[in-house]
Formats: sequence, structure tokens, C-alpha cells
Amino acid sequence: MQMKQLKIFSAIAGFFLLSSAAFGGNCVVVILGGAKEYMTLLPGIPTDISIDVENAVKNQAMRTGCMILSTANDSEEEFYKTLSRLKNPPFNKAGTNYHIAFTDHGAPPGAKINESIILTGKGHSTTNGRFMKELKNFIPKGSHVTYETNSCWGGSFADAVFANNMDQYFSMCGGSSTAPHVMSWNLHSLSKTDGKTTGPYGAVGFSYANDVKRATSRFPGIGDFHYQAKKGDVGNLTRQPGLTTSVAFAHYNLLKSKIKSPLDVVDISDTLMSINWKPGLTLETFINGNVETQTHQVQAGLFGACTTKAKNPLTDFMAKFGPLYRNLLNQQTDSLPAPIGGRTKLSRDFLLRNQRMFSSLITTVARERAEFIKKNQNYPREKYANIEEDWKALMRSQNSRMSEYMFHFRQLQEGKTVQAFLGRANAEEKKRFLNLLECEKRPML
Repeated sequence: MQMKQLKIFSAIAGFFLLSSAAFGGNCVVVILGGAKEYMTLLPGIPTDISIDVENAVKNQAMRTGCMILSTANDSEEEFYKTLSRLKNPPFNKAGTNYHIAFTDHGAPPGAKINESIILTGKGHSTTNGRFMKELKNFIPKGSHVTYETNSCWGGSFADAVFANNMDQYFSMCGGSSTAPHVMSWNLHSLSKTDGKTTGPYGAVGFSYANDVKRATSRFPGIGDFHYQAKKGDVGNLTRQPGLTTSVAFAHYNLLKSKIKSPLDVVDISDTLMSINWKPGLTLETFINGNVETQTHQVQAGLFGACTTKAKNPLTDFMAKFGPLYRNLLNQQTDSLPAPIGGRTKLSRDFLLRNQRMFSSLITTVARERAEFIKKNQNYPREKYANIEEDWKALMRSQNSRMSEYMFHFRQLQEGKTVQAFLGRANAEEKKRFLNLLECEKRPML
């Protein structure tokens, strides 16, 4: 998987709009947060901070050849004192690129975006508002600033960038989460499968970025990095992946205008896995039907023309997945800017081409789950832990088999979000969006 992705990067090397002088500039990795010691928590308390996060990120950052500034476990004042070093040599040399590496989750959002919290280390925090203000003091105006983060639950980092117009002060782009239910854990997941990291992100993406640089002599652009890494990240399939800043901007503006964003229509993984796929041919008949039939059935289900209330797989499918099939049937991909338009078309064509296989896979997933429940419904309480592990193993296997479909459905949602945004945006909003998109084509460091 990884070699295939590296070849893709080699093929699109000319895609990056950057002069040769720019990639020779200095770079700094700024590590925000991250426990310095191994942490263990009681069973049942959700966390993925079960490693020395700061050290894991630092080890990967050292391979980039960039300078490193770490704030792990700092109090708020120590955090800003450390960051103030960015104003001085050797961190402030002209042409320096800055990459902000978040290693901790955020905390519950405040009443406003700028009141939402960023963790500076175990038990310590600051706010988006103060961080944005100080960032302007520490980094020269016009600098290329990238970031990858899974932090800031609710009131995301990307939203704070937009609210403070940071993208107009810096060339600032990255990948970010948007809300608790779409929070991405992939950015520093270090779980292992066959001795390899589950997804190509590794510790905040540096392992993957280093591999790309070794193959292409340059770091990936944030946009392509996020696209390729998301596609290969089997470990993150139970949650929606995060967004690049450009797509997050489109999503943010739709919500600000009180327009429902296509990204909020459905959580793909959760919805697909919760549908009651009873045995039968009704669903297969729908999925394998022609485009005209699908369009009629979906629209009937969405707009109430069909009055049947029968609880069957097709009814469930149309109610929960109908909006995604409307995306799939959307033919207006040429109006979307590159690379979003091409990727949307690629995903649409993939799903149309593989409908029969998708149908068969859903049937298999349903049968496996039904057989597991029937077999283990009367398990002894003292063996619960063993049964739970078997269930998790089944889920991992199913997620892996569904991964490519999940990825392409997600791409359709993102393309539809951009399409909805551009259809109502004013000239200034479109300019900001296109600037973010161009920023994402540049190497991240």
C-alpha cells in the first residue's frame, strides 16, 4: 500500500507549485503538548495517550532535518515562553517554513471558538484565542505555516484560523478535525499491524512524510499528504477522517450561513455499520440497478413520494444513505477546482463501477455479525473479555474490507461540500478558499 502511494507521489511531483529555492529553506517543527512519560489509565476510560507521545513525535521530527521546538508538558506561561524562541535565531531565518505538530487532544469547547482549549501538556492548557494572538508575535508575517492536528474537540483549530483571519496573515494550511463526532485519531496512532504502523500517518504524519521525501526529494503537500494518508489509514475507519483547511473553510462557511453541510449528513462508518441489513435481495436489486432507477428511488425516499413504512434494508438504506447516493449520481464534477474535481469524479466512478461488489460485501458483513451474535448470545459472564476481543477482531476485519468504499464515500461528501460552498460564496470567500487550496499544494516543510 505504502509503495503504491509513494509511486503516486512520484508521478505527481510536478503538481507542487513551488520554486526550487523554496524547498531549500530552513524548517522548524513545533511540537505542541504531549506527555513525556508512559501513561496508563483504568480500563473503560477512553484515551489514546498510552505512549511517550512527545518522544515519539520528536524522533520522527529529527528525521526531517528540521529544527525542533517542543513544549511538551509545559504550563501555559512556560508554553508561551518556549514558543517565544521562534522570534530569535536560529528559528527566525528568512524563508523558514513552520510545521505545528499537535500531540494531544483538545478539551470541551468554550462558548466561542477563541475560548476553546488547546492542551499544552498533561493537565495544562491554553485557549485558541491567545494562541492565535501569540502566533502573530512569534512567526514572521507571510511565513508558510502548516499543521496536522487531531485536537480541539468542538471549536476546531481550523475554525480558529478562519475566525482570526490567520490564513490572510500567514500562508497557513493543514489538516484538522471539525467536531467531536468527526475527530480524527489517525494523526498519532501508533498501533501496529504485522509490525507496521496501522496507517501512514504514524506519529503526527512525519514517518509518512519522510518516506515521501526520500522517494521524491521533497515533502508532500498538505493536500496530497492528507488525501493519500487518509486513503491508507485502515486504523481510523471507525471515525470520519479530518479535513484539509480548504474543505474545512467551505464546511465552516456553510454552517455560519446556517446551511446544512453535506459533511454533517451522515457519519459513514457509524451509519453503514448500524443499518439493519436483513437477508434478502431488495438491497442488491437497488444497488445493482441502473442510474435512472436509483435516482428515482432515492429521490422518492428523500422527498416523501414513497409512502411505504416497511422496515426493510432498502427503506433503511434510502433514509440514511440517500444523500450519499445523490452525491454519487452527481455529474457536475468539472466545475470543481483541482484537485477536488478530479478526486470526486474518481470516487464516483469507482463506486458506480463496484456496486455489485459493494452489495456482496454488505451481505457478508451482515451475515458475519448475525452468526457471531447467534453463536455468543449466551456466553458466560466470566468470559465476556474474551468475547469482546473476538468481536473487536471481527470489526477490525470488516473495517479493513470496507476501507476503500469508506474512503470514496468520504471524498464524495467533501466534493459536495465544496460544490455547495462555491455555489453561494462571494468573491472574497472564494479568494480565501482558493488561496488555502494553493497553500495545500506546497510541500508541508
